Amino acid sequence: MMQRLVVGVALSGIFAVGFQALAVPLNMKQVSDDARWVGHVDFDAMRDSVVVKKAIKKHMARHKNAEAHLKMAQAMIGIDPRQDLHGATFYGKQVGKHTGVMILHARLDRAKVQGWAEKIPGREASEYGSHKISSWTIRRGEHSHALASAWFGDEHLVLASSVDELKAALDVLDGKAGSIGSDNPLAGRVPDGTTLLLRVTGIATAELPCKNPAARQTESVRLVLGEHQGESFFRARATMTNTEVVGQVHEIVKGGQALARLCSGDNDLKLRLVNGLRVKPDGNDLTLLWKGSAEDVWQHLEAESKKWEAKLAKMCEHRRKHGDHGEKCSKCSKCAKCVGKGEPCEDCKKKDDKRESPENESPAEEDAI
Repeated sequence: MMQRLVVGVALSGIFAVGFQALAVPLNMKQVSDDARWVGHVDFDAMRDSVVVKKAIKKHMARHKNAEAHLKMAQAMIGIDPRQDLHGATFYGKQVGKHTGVMILHARLDRAKVQGWAEKIPGREASEYGSHKISSWTIRRGEHSHALASAWFGDEHLVLASSVDELKAALDVLDGKAGSIGSDNPLAGRVPDGTTLLLRVTGIATAELPCKNPAARQTESVRLVLGEHQGESFFRARATMTNTEVVGQVHEIVKGGQALARLCSGDNDLKLRLVNGLRVKPDGNDLTLLWKGSAEDVWQHLEAESKKWEAKLAKMCEHRRKHGDHGEKCSKCSKCAKCVGKGEPCEDCKKKDDKRESPENESPAEEDAI
């Protein structure tokens, strides 16, 4: 549930159109000292990014009704994401669980938001000190999740996956409970221009939904993504359980970088981006440092998006001509006899049988590698 909230708020900020504003970085005083993971999205910093500005301009030019949609959202919930959405901090005390807290920093029309909240079926109202709490249950098929919310001040909306978690979060904001200090594993300097931050600790001992061997050998992960003074950057550090794992991951990353260089050919733009990565193993830590021109990043994204748009257009054209017939299309896409039928025609079956026949395989081919 919290993951869906994070994604939804992040997308709202990315597609927000606006002017340069003072960024709202992560404030560790808002985070409980017993948190195991913390994340932050800085929407003001996003709006100041060269890459995001260009993406927004392209999106607005392509979708002529985008401005009308923004005005509709403002009329419904009283928020203009071009200037009212500033940041979101989210954290949790359990790794791998659908629990946590989100603190949304935005100028919201409280009356409008409260009006929408009161219409939620099954909503319950309660009080905690000077705070008014709303809580309800979200049901999706056989699954259900609790959600609770409360205002803190004029520009902070706090959401949590239970009423108890919400009360604990409000205690931290009120200064009644401890917050993350400088000696906490999740603490540390946040680089200027950071748009996305994520720090997780205690991964190896967490009760994860899947038994991933790599996760069991990872103590903690820290990463930041952003842009500062026209330079995009990505920094990550993973602390593993032993140096052997660090060496193995180091080889994987360096191998991936070498493959990327090979695939880049003589494309100077791609080579600049690939060569911007540095990998530093140090004991149980593996650090990845990447930086590159924001203009280069945008040009690469533009080129890749055009490729995907061309592929999508080709797929749509194929469907218009031949219909949507799933796997049968991949077996005989140029055979008109097969289109719309439940299986390949007899001619295509013969071709497939001949192609898959063991008689066409040479036993000596493996020795000739």
